Amino acid sequence: MLIMKIKELYIEDRLEDLNIKIPINNNGSFLDIHIAQGTSFGSNHTTTNLAIEAIMRNIKNIDLNSYSLDLGSGSGILSILLSKIGFNSVHSCEIDDFAKKESLINLKKNLVEDNIKFVDFPSNLKIKYGLIVSNISGKYLEKNFSYIINKLEERGFFIISGLNKSKKESFTNLASIENIKILDVLVSGSWMAMIFKK
Repeated sequence: MLIMKIKELYIEDRLEDLNIKIPINNNGSFLDIHIAQGTSFGSNHTTTNLAIEAIMRNIKNIDLNSYSLDLGSGSGILSILLSKIGFNSVHSCEIDDFAKKESLINLKKNLVEDNIKFVDFPSNLKIKYGLIVSNISGKYLEKNFSYIINKLEERGFFIISGLNKSKKESFTNLASIENIKILDVLVSGSWMAMIFKK
């Protein structure tokens, strides 16, 4: 797998279809996610794995009857995961039309296309989310942190990945300003994911 870095953006070159197994309990059961050959981001990169780990660690505490949002959905892997673990309503947001086309292929491969809806974000939707997850790099999340937190239900969760460890202080300060809790910080190499609760 080839990962190229261009101004904090990552392009992933998947040369073949992938079958990703995600452990769902301690008895050896797995959830299968199929990702087609392509270039939209989201398969086995460290930040994707951190986002998946963060979701699975907290899923028992999240209301699956609430809306969930995959912000910057890329290949659709996290949207697919949210659907397969039982969210009744999953919203997917992706500004890249090519990535969105690849994502639609992956939704169909995983038989979840009827449960996932693409939305614009920011949007005029009056929906609040029980979970927002975002695996993107760059400054978007910092600049829009307050707006994103405002889209959470009370006691809703916000999971971010795609962060360099050097960003921890910045997001800790943002959490303090918004008066939300940091539940956990997951680290792998130079990458980090953070879990917030409103």
